[in-house]
Amino acid sequence: MPLPFSLTGHVFVPEVSDAHRATSRLEAALWAGRARHVRRAGAHLRFGGGLYGRLGRVNLRASVTPGAGEITVRPTEGGGVVVLYTLRFARLVFGVSAGVLLSAPFVLAASNLSRWEGAEVLARVWLSLYGVNVAAAYRRFPKWVRRTLQPDL
Repeated sequence: MPLPFSLTGHVFVPEVSDAHRATSRLEAALWAGRARHVRRAGAHLRFGGGLYGRLGRVNLRASVTPGAGEITVRPTEGGGVVVLYTLRFARLVFGVSAGVLLSAPFVLAASNLSRWEGAEVLARVWLSLYGVNVAAAYRRFPKWVRRTLQPDL
């Protein structure tokens, strides 16, 4: 399922030609980034519940549920590899929704807001929190893949 509940993309890395080695590097980086439940089948990785620190300032752990992240590395004919990935945001949907629902009674009880204005505020907060995290994953995950697969200098 595409956005808004998952993110699918690909990254072409021309400097790397060995798909097996690239998969091994990504697997090691997932473990180093505290991903949980990393499973490997050939050039395919499944992971979840992790990714602290190594992906940048935003913690993608909240964005990726256990078993919901997948990476597949494929060699290309002209050299290099393409890394296909899917990230699912189920944990993020539930976390943001729970936070907004917990604050809903206070917002809806505000004397300076009508019920419709309160509902609009809650919807905007939900969209902002969810959207910022998805946008961060969209921007930072491909960078993490490229950085992980950069050849040793």
